[in-house]
Order: sequence, then structure tokens, then C-alpha cells
Amino acid sequence: MARSDEYGGEGELAGLAAPTLPDGRHLGHRTAVLVAALVRCQESFVDDAVRLWHVTVTVAGEPYDLSVTHQALLRLHRERPFVNSLRYDEDRAEISYWEEGEEMVDAASLALRLWNEHRDSAALPPWKVVGLEVVERETFQARHLVTPLAQADVQPRRF
Repeated sequence: MARSDEYGGEGELAGLAAPTLPDGRHLGHRTAVLVAALVRCQESFVDDAVRLWHVTVTVAGEPYDLSVTHQALLRLHRERPFVNSLRYDEDRAEISYWEEGEEMVDAASLALRLWNEHRDSAALPPWKVVGLEVVERETFQARHLVTPLAQADVQPRRF
């Protein structure tokens, strides 16, 4: 029985070219239906993809020993490896990183919890959030040179 290069029948595959494998073999109708369903699913996933936000959280409080703060920020970086930068001084720290979220408020709410959620596990100073900036990727890149979303060797540095 000769194979047609086009699907017959009804439905969304009618009139479409038959998908082929790299070796030239045609996919069967049922396989093609599954492939079409997967493509639709992937397209809807891509359409609903979350956006990237550049987040900067600033915390501050009573002065803390610099070496203790440095070690705590290193532990935080091990717990949250996608930190873009860490800056600190005796009485404040600034953490910048990329966050995913559909809306800015999603990224902001995660950012506001970051310090407290890692306070015990990273032995962070008992400081409070005093500043928050959440900027969409395109806005951030328009302000700055395009930077990688995550740097491989982030080290805490003083202000």
C-alpha cells in the first residue's frame, strides 16, 4: 500500500503534510495526533511562560561583625545559587538575583521573604528588609549592559 505525503480524513490534521522522521519514514496517524497534541501543549506553555525579574533586596539593622556577615552571605549563596551579586557592610546587605514570576507582585512577595526564610539556615544577621526593587528583564537590560542571568563565581563584597 502506497503512503501518501498528506493526511486525509477529517479534523485538524486534514490537508497537513505528514510528519516524517529524520530517516524519511512517515509517522502514523495516531502518532501524528499525539505529536500535534504535544505541540499544542508546548505552545500553550510557551505562551503562558513566566517572566524574568531582576530583584534587589536591601536589609539593614544593628552593626554586625563583618567576617560573620561575610560567612553568612556565602552560606546564603550556597542555598540560593542563582544570586547575581552580594554586597554588605557592618549594618546592611544587598542581594541581587533573578526571579521568575507571572507578575511583578509574585517576584516581590518571594523577595520580601528571602532574608527571613534563610535567616536560621544561613545564620544571617537579624536585619529587616529596608528596600526592594523588582524590575522586568527588558527594563533592567535597557538600564545596564546586558549581563548574564547568573554568574558562576559570586563573592560577597563590601559597599
